[in-house]
Amino acid sequence: MTFPRRILVPTDFSPASENAIDRAVALAKAVDGYIVLLHAFEPVHGLPQAFMAAMTRATDAAEHEARQSLARAAETRQSNAVAISVVMQPGPAWRVIVSTARDDGMDLIVMATHGWMHHHDRSDLHRALVGSVTEKVVRSAPCPVLTVPSSAPNPG
Repeated sequence: MTFPRRILVPTDFSPASENAIDRAVALAKAVDGYIVLLHAFEPVHGLPQAFMAAMTRATDAAEHEARQSLARAAETRQSNAVAISVVMQPGPAWRVIVSTARDDGMDLIVMATHGWMHHHDRSDLHRALVGSVTEKVVRSAPCPVLTVPSSAPNPG
């Protein structure tokens, strides 16, 4: 039996995602694997011209902040002797996760079960209309998906 060595860990920087990263690091360490830490972001399109300049500045600032958060998430875990690379891709989160897993030949996706729906919008209606990112990834992923409940203890 071969162990999953190429592990994709999507993050939205929520505490639940942070917990999933720690789980993935512990797993990668045990199997001598490596981690690709992924953050997906949705670019803004189709707004009236008057709003575009302000939105572009806001989007650039958010993207810069996300890049820093991604780098920090990797750096704080580098001492665990696990190789971690970081990737940022534009697009709907679930599609970016699935396509990255497929295109990069990942063996496993480790992700939180919660934290993927615009942080504060967890209404039943929203879930029914949109479905969770995790759900869509589980249905479409080209490899196994290990979901980490937000209540799972940190392996630390």
